[in-house]
Amino acid sequence: MRNMAVASLLTLLLLVCPIALSFTSADSSARQADDDDPNCEGLTFEDLFVYDYATFDIQILPDWATSEIIANSWVNESNAATVRDNLDGLLEGFEANGGNNDWLSTDEREGIKALGPSCIKDMDTRMGLKEGVPHRGEAAWNDFEFIEEGIELKEENLIPQGHIDERDCSTRYIGASSDCREIPVGATDNLEIAMELSENETNNARFNQLPNKGQSNFTLAFNASNVSAAQLVFSFPAVQGLRITDGEFRDNGVVNTEVGSITENYLADGRLQIIIDTEFDRSQWASIERHIFVDLTTEAPVNNDIPVWSATAPAQDTIIPMFTDKGEYAIVGNDVVSTWATDDNGWSFNCSFEEDGWSASRNSAGAMVVSPGSSESGTASCTVIDPLGAESEEAKTLRFGMPATFSGESGSYSDSVEITVTPTLLVQNIAVDVYAKQGSVLGQAAGLSLSSTAASTDMTLGAVILPGDFKISFSASANGMLDWEGEIDLGMSKLGQAPTLEINTELGGGPQVTWSADKFSFTISGNYYDIDREDVTLSATICGQETKNFLDLGQEWEAEISTAVCSGTTPPWIVNVTAEDAGGMSTSFEIEVSPEVIESGLDSDLIAENVEEEGLLPSLSMFATIIASLSVALLKKRD
Repeated sequence: MRNMAVASLLTLLLLVCPIALSFTSADSSARQADDDDPNCEGLTFEDLFVYDYATFDIQILPDWATSEIIANSWVNESNAATVRDNLDGLLEGFEANGGNNDWLSTDEREGIKALGPSCIKDMDTRMGLKEGVPHRGEAAWNDFEFIEEGIELKEENLIPQGHIDERDCSTRYIGASSDCREIPVGATDNLEIAMELSENETNNARFNQLPNKGQSNFTLAFNASNVSAAQLVFSFPAVQGLRITDGEFRDNGVVNTEVGSITENYLADGRLQIIIDTEFDRSQWASIERHIFVDLTTEAPVNNDIPVWSATAPAQDTIIPMFTDKGEYAIVGNDVVSTWATDDNGWSFNCSFEEDGWSASRNSAGAMVVSPGSSESGTASCTVIDPLGAESEEAKTLRFGMPATFSGESGSYSDSVEITVTPTLLVQNIAVDVYAKQGSVLGQAAGLSLSSTAASTDMTLGAVILPGDFKISFSASANGMLDWEGEIDLGMSKLGQAPTLEINTELGGGPQVTWSADKFSFTISGNYYDIDREDVTLSATICGQETKNFLDLGQEWEAEISTAVCSGTTPPWIVNVTAEDAGGMSTSFEIEVSPEVIESGLDSDLIAENVEEEGLLPSLSMFATIIASLSVALLKKRD
C-alpha cells in the first residue's frame, strides 16, 4: 500500500515540480522539463531549505574528477514551519492528494525523499576549481555537478511523532497509505535534513579532472550569496607540498574580512583540509553577492620547520609487533604514534623497506598502518616527513613482524581451556598473558614465559565469562619490542552450568511444607543460584500439571501449589521443582506431599472427591457443605 501511495505521489511531483518549485527562489525560476524528471536547474539547497546552520563535508577523491559531498542542515522554529510549507507547496494543484493544503503528510515526505535526487542533480553546487594563477570573478570555472544515483536524502523530525495536532490521513486522500499521518505546515518543531552518499556508490558529485591532479597552482571558489551560517570542509588527496597561499571573502567584488574565516589543517595521512566558516545576514541577500576564493600551490614555502623524532619515539632497531596474516591494518594507535615526532604542519612516515611488498604510513585518524609483504618480517629505514616536504634528518631502523602464534583446540569448555603460544624467534624471552574475552569483558589472566620453544597454559574461564562464544585476548612484552596486544578467534565457547536449587527443610530434614487451612494447596520455599549469572525460570509439576506461580525474591523463591489437579488420586503426591537457566541447563528435585488428616475423620479421599466435583479449588459453598456434613455426623454420634 505504501509503495503504491509513494509511486502515485512521485508521478504527481514529476508533473508539477518544474512549476511549483519556482516560489522558493527569488532569483531563479525552474523551467519545464522535456522528460519525466523535475527540472530544478538554477536552484540551490538554500532555495529549497531555509536552514539555521549547515555543514558540508566535501572530499575530493584521488582521481581528482569526483567527490563525495555530505551535507547536513538544522532548521529551527519559524524556519522549520517555512520548510514544511515549501515542501507542501510542491504539490500545488493536487489538493485532492494532500498537496498544498497546509498539511504535510508522511506520504508526501517519502515521495519528496525519493524525488529529491532527481531534483538535486540539476541544482547548482556553486563550487568550482580552476588551475593556474589565482582567479577571481567570472572566470571559466571548472564547476562541480551532482550525480543523481549517488544522492540519498534523509530527514529527522520532519513529521514529528505524536505531534499535538497530528491527524490520520489514511482515508482522507486518494491512494493514501494505510499508516498515513500528517501535521500542519505551521508546526515549529525543529528538524534536520541531510544529503548523504547512496549505498554502494563511491561519489555523488563530479567535475572535469584537473590535468595536474593538484600538482600545480589552482583556485577553489564557492558562491555563498545566500548561505546564512555554515561550515564547509574541503579535503584534498595527499599531494606533497599542497598548501594555501591566500584566501578571501568578496562582497560585490570587494574584500570583506569580517564575515568568515578560512583555515587549513593537515590530516595525519597527509591530506590537506580547508575549513571555511561563513555567516550572512539574510536581510542583505538581495543586495550583496558573496564569493569565497582560496588559492593553493605546491611550491615550497619560504620557511618550513623540519619535523623531528621525539624522545618517546622507538629506539633504533625496535621491533614493531603485528599480525602478518591480516593484510593492511592499523597496528599502533594515534594516542601512541602522535608522540613520536613533532611538526607544526603534521607529519607522517617515509619508510623504505628491504623486503618487497611492505609499506608503512599514517591514516587519517593518525594510526600507524602497515601493509605486510610476502616475507615473515620486514626491516625499514624510516624518517618523518611533513605535508610540505620537509623531512627529518634522522632515520630509524624499525623491524616489523609477528613475535608469536596462538593455538588451541576449538570446541566447548566448562572451566578452563589450554592455550599454546609458539615463538617465531623474531624476539627472545617474551612475557605473555592470555585472557578469555567476551565483548568487553576479560576473564582471569594466565601468564607464561617464552624463550625459544612453545609453552602452554590452562586459561581459567571464571564466572565473568558467560555461556557462549569467546575469543582469546593477549598482551605481550619483551626487551626491544613495543608492547603487543590483540585478540584471536579460535572457535571456542563456554558451556553453561546448571543452577543450584535448594528447598527449605524442617529440623528433621524433611521438606518444609505449609498447608492451607482447607488442605487444598500448600506452600514451599527455598533458594537458587546460577553461577553463569543467567536468568532462571522456576517451575513445578504435580500430577502432570505444570505451574510457574512462583514468587522470585532474587535467589530466594516461594511457590503456592494447588492440589486441585490431583483430584481422583490418592496422596502422597510427587512434586517436581525445576530451575532452568537461559542456556537450557536445569536442576530439579522431587518431594512427596500429603495433606494432614482432618481430626473429624474426613480423609484425603473425600477431599479428592470433592475437588473432582468442583474441578477447581473448593469454593465457599463447598466449604459450607463439608461443614454441614460434619455437623450432621457429630449429632448422630451424640444421639
